[in-house]
Amino acid sequence: MTEIQSHLKDSLSSGPGDSASDGGEEGLYSLQNLLKAPNLVEARSKGFFRDNSALAVVFISDENDICASFPAGVVPKRDSQGLEDPAKANDCVPNNITAETTYQKLIDLQSGLPLLVAGIIYTNPA
Repeated sequence: MTEIQSHLKDSLSSGPGDSASDGGEEGLYSLQNLLKAPNLVEARSKGFFRDNSALAVVFISDENDICASFPAGVVPKRDSQGLEDPAKANDCVPNNITAETTYQKLIDLQSGLPLLVAGIIYTNPA
């Protein structure tokens, strides 16, 4: 169990990042890029996105996704460096990456097979 915990901690704390996005909370952008060929072909060769199987996607983050849009009255957490808005304009807007378009791509990929999309979001109220 200790080894599993160690590998999970390493994976969650040292993943790929994007300094241009102030930490890279770009899960939607990353997932949509994974769904494009040849990335999808490579992912399938490694056992992800298997044919005839259910799919569960769980986003793990400490704040809102850069590509997310917010309903009236909801104020997203903004980064103090001011890098997230330019990253959204560069990565999300021209590629039409939103929660809705990402979800639709997953639905299309699954072709009626079960799909679950969830998030584990940590916030420190202090």
